[in-house]
Order: sequence, then structure tokens, then C-alpha cells
Amino acid sequence: MAIEKVIIQNFKKFKNPFEIKFNENINLLVGDNESGKSTILEAIHVVLTGMYAGRNIRNQISTYLFNREAVEEYLKSVENGHLIAPPEIMIELYFKSGTLPEYEGNGNSESRDGIEGIRFLISFSDKFNAEYESLIKTEKLTSLPIEFYEARWFSFSRDEKIPRFIPIKSVMIDSSNYRYQNGSDVYISRVVKDFLEPEDITAITQAHRNMIDEFAQNEAIQSINEKISAASTIMDGKLSLSADQGVQNSWESSLVTQVDGIPFAHAGKGAQCIIKTQLALSHKQAEKASIILIEEPESHLSFSRLSELMGVIEKTVFGKQIIASTHSSFVANKLGLENLILLSDDSCCSMKSLNLDYSRISRESG
Repeated sequence: MAIEKVIIQNFKKFKNPFEIKFNENINLLVGDNESGKSTILEAIHVVLTGMYAGRNIRNQISTYLFNREAVEEYLKSVENGHLIAPPEIMIELYFKSGTLPEYEGNGNSESRDGIEGIRFLISFSDKFNAEYESLIKTEKLTSLPIEFYEARWFSFSRDEKIPRFIPIKSVMIDSSNYRYQNGSDVYISRVVKDFLEPEDITAITQAHRNMIDEFAQNEAIQSINEKISAASTIMDGKLSLSADQGVQNSWESSLVTQVDGIPFAHAGKGAQCIIKTQLALSHKQAEKASIILIEEPESHLSFSRLSELMGVIEKTVFGKQIIASTHSSFVANKLGLENLILLSDDSCCSMKSLNLDYSRISRESG
């Protein structure tokens, strides 16, 4: 399963329809900062998974997802009384023929028949027409009225889809970020979900509960609680210190990942990048994914460690389509200069097409 082409309109950097074609195996996005490399990866991932920045896109719709120029044009039209339609985000993924026959049709921006793909929209919902008209008449708009927008997915056969049931999946790997969710070490959660059996988790839960019980029975803690209790006589009830019993999996927020005895967050950036990428590639979702999206794998890595990481990537994702952004000539050489896609000024050009053009020019001039 592979993406042949993506068209993006009004999503972040790209206002006018932006088209990019991909190789079936490896693709390396190269360009200056702000050339749109990350936006392309985000666009693909949100269409295939419904997730943006780790959360459901339906809960993440904001004016910042829209192209700024398109938003400004719309707000200006409201102000001067020459109202234009609210801008909408459109992302289309075109698949290799035979990938998803049930997604075949002409429901794409090119109105082409016999094409397999998905059309994703964040657009104004007609069910809010009355509220929208009232808002326009009574208030001065200073920002996009995103409360009237919704995210929807359609196959090119024009059937509405739910991202959860789209057969093709992607996994996004960004080793430069280290996020915590609800106080938990995200990599503890990753390890738990992917490598531990139910009996292992039960054993950890029991050990954590025993640790909490020992805390409460500690003589020093009991003495401290007596002092606190004596000082709180004017209040209803007695105050005391206790370790949080929490919910069933509360131990996840109490533990941290360590690398050679050092908390993960304090380990070297290079070690973090390699471990995070390896864990992401071994994730159950990555095993099921056909599309691997990688954001700047070279972050914080020396050439030797980068070479090690490239070997892991090549071995692990064999048979999958890789789309990676990079600033590294080492990564480009390792994964193949012929797989480069150059981005500049809302346009792109692949090295393979340059080679073809060069061969044609050579023949004509020879």
C-alpha cells in the first residue's frame, strides 16, 4: 500500500492547491525551514489517523490550522460587506491503483474517474447556516468562526468514512520531542502497552500498592502526620500526608524510564532520539502501519549514531513506504539521493524527475 500523490489546500503554509508525488518506497523531503516539510507529514497523518499533535483533530480545530492569508481574505470580505465563503482545508491522498478498490471514484478535486483515494475536509457545516448569518449581521468578526466547522473524510467513491476504519495507517515518528501526558512518562506507557503481559502489569500494580502502604506505615511519616493533625484541630477532619492511591494504573505516573540508571529526560539527547525512534518503530501501530512518517531523524545525533539509527530504520520498515523530512546530507546519502524531493516556494521537484529531464536533454543535445 502506497501513496502516489497528495494535494493540500489552505492547510497551514499551503494556500493554493499544492501537489506532491511520492515514490513507492523511500521519500526524503528536503528544503529550507518553513518550506512545508512538517506540514506535509502532518497532513498525511491526520488524514490516515484523524490525529493531530497526538489528539483527535475534531478536538483540535483552530484558526491556526488554516492558511493565514486565506483567513485574512475572508475576514476582510466580512468587514467590507463583500462576503466570500469561509475558507476550508482540503487534503487528498491518491493511492496506487489496486490499493483500495472500494475507494475508487471521481470524488476528487481533479474530477478524475478510476482513482483510489481519500478526501479530507475541515469545512463550514451547513447545519449552522442560521447561526452563522445571525453572527455576521450582529457581530464584527476578528477571527475565523471555527465553532461552525467540522472535520469529515470521504473516499473518492464519495462515501463518508471514519478514520478509525481506514485500512491504510500511518505512524508519525518525531524524535526531537519528549512529551509527558497527564504527568506520565509517555515511554513507560509505550513499554507497558507493547511489551508487558497482563500478569506483568498486575505484578507492577501490586508492588506499587505495597510501596504506598510502606510509606504510610513509616515511623517518620506517622510522626509528621501526628503534628499535622494536631495543628488542624480548628478544621473539620484531620489532615495527613499520604501517597496517592489514584486509579488502577496510577503507578504509571509514579515511575520514570531510565537509561543506564539515569532518568530518560536527563539522558543524552542522542540516546533519547535513538531510543524513542526504536520504541516508535516497534510499536504495535507501527507494525500495522503501511506509511512511516519521520521528522528529522538526525536530531542531536553524531554520524556514527545516525548511521546506527539509519540501519535500524532500513531494517525495521522494509516493505513500507517511508516519507521523511531531513536537513542532513548523511541521511540523504544513506537512504538514497535519488529519493530526494526538493521543496521551495510552494513547489516541489523530485531527483528522479530531474534525472529523467537530464537524460532527455542529453539525448536532444547529443
